[in-house]
Amino acid sequence: MKQSAFESAHGDLWLSFENQLAKFEKVAGGRSRGGGERDQFVTEFEQISKQLAIAKTRGYSLELVDHLNELVTRGHFVLHHSQTSPLNNIVTFFVASFAHEVRKARYFVAVAASALLLPALVIGAMIQYSPHYVTSVLSSAEIQQIERMYSTTQSRIGRERSGASDIAAFGFYVYNNTQIGLTVFATGVLFCLPSILALGFNGLFISAIINHLSVIGLGTSVWSFVAGHSALELSAIVLSGAAGIMLGYALIHPGSLPRREALRRAGSSAVKIVLGAAFMFIVAAFIEAFWSSLQFVSPEIKYLVGACLWVLTLSYFLFAGRNANRETSSRT
Repeated sequence: MKQSAFESAHGDLWLSFENQLAKFEKVAGGRSRGGGERDQFVTEFEQISKQLAIAKTRGYSLELVDHLNELVTRGHFVLHHSQTSPLNNIVTFFVASFAHEVRKARYFVAVAASALLLPALVIGAMIQYSPHYVTSVLSSAEIQQIERMYSTTQSRIGRERSGASDIAAFGFYVYNNTQIGLTVFATGVLFCLPSILALGFNGLFISAIINHLSVIGLGTSVWSFVAGHSALELSAIVLSGAAGIMLGYALIHPGSLPRREALRRAGSSAVKIVLGAAFMFIVAAFIEAFWSSLQFVSPEIKYLVGACLWVLTLSYFLFAGRNANRETSSRT
């Protein structure tokens, strides 16, 4: 059977199941739904699980397989977590679902990471070659302010005012991180480009600061400062950008779907990624306020902690939730 005929034959079932999913997810797995409605859900879940296996066997498009896999995965969690508390649902999201959504969006993550890192590498090389290039990104006033913030005479590294409390700094970092995340996410819906440009600008700005300070002899100060929170903060920026690019791409390339439906499906995954990224921003801000700025901790210790956080962060996105995915696939 051709894919188009397969989609025509089962499209109504998929839409019905997706509508039921939305209802059940609103009431924590549908535990307040009637038995007949739940039986219908189970029947449709089993049918779609079989159709997913058929789609894989026949080599149908990746878009169709991903869509069916998403329905089966969501259905699996509804059926097997219907009696869990909201707290358990949150734990499940961070233990498995968040990383799974990021892996599904890996191509968008790669685009976002490239948009952030490539301009950063270019301006970094330019500043190392000729330090005056920093003025193409930062104004004289900004350069002076940054040099004061990372001076070894500061009681707290990375702060414009050394006397600012850790709690006030934490609030500022949360606000600043949230602004960056919302910008690179929300602008992506305008056909991707604004989000990509926003990522590129952030890469330029961050790299210009670090490389300028390194050139003038404050490299240890700035690198030891960013080491601790960089894994979470940079990853969250990339993920926010990837989520925005997902929305824009759904409008540019909706496939066989109406643009509104393509945007809705992309938005379902994008919002989950942004929620996870928001949590990462908060944790990064906490580390930045209460750990990164400490002067009495040696740079070597900060580098070690930073390296461990990078390993943990990357390992989480590579491996978290894979057992749940295998369990779901084995049922198909």
